[in-house]
Amino acid sequence: MIVKFLVRRGILPVLMLIIAGALFIAACSPIGTASTSKKTTSLSSTVINANAVLKHTPVGTADLAWEPGAHALTVKIGLTGLAPKSSYPAYIYAGSCKAPGKLMYTLSVITADDAGAATSTSTVKDVAGGIPADGWHLLVDSAQSASGDKAMPIACGNVSNPNPSATVAHKVQIILANTSAPDQSASGVAQLVLTNGKLTVSLSMSGLAPASSHGADIHLGTCDSQGKVLYTLKELKADSAGKASSTTTLNDVHTLPANGWYISVHSAVQATAQAAADPVACGDVIVSHS
Repeated sequence: MIVKFLVRRGILPVLMLIIAGALFIAACSPIGTASTSKKTTSLSSTVINANAVLKHTPVGTADLAWEPGAHALTVKIGLTGLAPKSSYPAYIYAGSCKAPGKLMYTLSVITADDAGAATSTSTVKDVAGGIPADGWHLLVDSAQSASGDKAMPIACGNVSNPNPSATVAHKVQIILANTSAPDQSASGVAQLVLTNGKLTVSLSMSGLAPASSHGADIHLGTCDSQGKVLYTLKELKADSAGKASSTTTLNDVHTLPANGWYISVHSAVQATAQAAADPVACGDVIVSHS
């Protein structure tokens, strides 16, 4: 009845025209386009931040076990953060890492795999009296190369045995960490910023040998399982206090993964000898989440 009333009054056709016009205007509204444009702008200007805390490398452990019947000492060493496919001598000395004494025992050479990890097992005979309470330390040296690079301690750990005995089998584990040799207490931080296809890497280091120079790279992998070089960073040049910094801008970088990258600082720049290529500090790259 309402429809008939509207028809008789001539209102219905006008009302239908008004409704049709409103629908047409809504369909042509630019709201959807504006929303899409805003989203695209936001994506194109995305900034990704990441950082890395660099610490001494290599690191690892040594397990010492003594057997009274044969007076045999077994030493198992595990290290990560070595130069891939490299070899290193290892020893037990008297004294401590900070105050070394005479050479006690020569251990098996440590050889790193493709990822810079290594294990070795040595058996030393005629070790009377077992593992002492203290007064020993285990040392891993950089290898002396054919070019004459001088070997230096790259990892060290003091032996501490809470239950020494000359009659009962016993074992201890020690941590292998930094040494007092040049560059072997290096540490630092790296800040990475990726925006519009450009990656800026700011690297700051301390604990380097005064007036020394060092290569630095971004690698694929982690400090514990090293991979290939992705990007070479600017050379680090230490001042008289052993501090160094650099800023590198890399073009055509369009991804910064949440994990799987690390930064390595080496003993020297463009090293051809192993001792110069040895890493002295390493840090896994971690993306910052806002």
